[in-house]
Amino acid sequence: MAKRALEEEATAAKALHRYVFEAIEAFSCKERSRGCLLVSAATNCGAASTGAQKLLAGYRQASEALIAACIQRGIEDGDMPPASDPDLLAKYFAVLIQGLAAQARDGATADA
Repeated sequence: MAKRALEEEATAAKALHRYVFEAIEAFSCKERSRGCLLVSAATNCGAASTGAQKLLAGYRQASEALIAACIQRGIEDGDMPPASDPDLLAKYFAVLIQGLAAQARDGATADA
C-alpha cells in the first residue's frame, strides 16, 4: 500500500495525501483486524520477542525511508519547498500513520 502510493503519484504532495488516506481506509476496514500489525506489535511484544521487535522496527524504518525519498523527490521536482527537511517530515508522517493505526485499533472510523 504505502510503497505504491509513494511511488505512483505524479507529485510528492499527491503521494503523501494518498498514503495517509489509504492508511485510514485500511486501518479502519471492518472486514479485518483494525489498526496495523507493525504498530500494534510494537506495544505488545515482551522481552522474549526481541527478534520480532527488531524485524518490525526494520519495516517501520523502511517505510519512513520511503517517505523521506518521496519528499526528497518532491524537493528536486519543485513540488515541495526547497527548505523542507525530508527526514523530519518523514518522521512526522510516520508518527501520524502510527497514531492513526492506534486510533483505528481503538475503534475510530475512517470518517472520524
